[in-house]
Amino acid sequence: MTKEQAMAGASDEIQTIYTKNCLSCHGGSLEGKIGPNTNLQKVGSRMNKEQIAKQINQGGNGMPGFGGKLKPEEAEALAAWLAEKK
Repeated sequence: MTKEQAMAGASDEIQTIYTKNCLSCHGGSLEGKIGPNTNLQKVGSRMNKEQIAKQINQGGNGMPGFGGKLKPEEAEALAAWLAEKK
């Protein structure tokens, strides 16, 4: 999957949030850089929007929580976009 394919459907705001907060662990093409659990290319097949939002906000399984760093609407927008990745 190319970066363009991975970022399909992401607004400029979501792309900025992802680049600043997620890219270092999840990669430019959502491929995951720290093992298979960090691959987000089909995360919507494994988790629903609410589960993804909870993971973003609270972290877990090696991922830090971003609830104190992202605004609630940013986390929700990111979760909605990722939930479409199937």
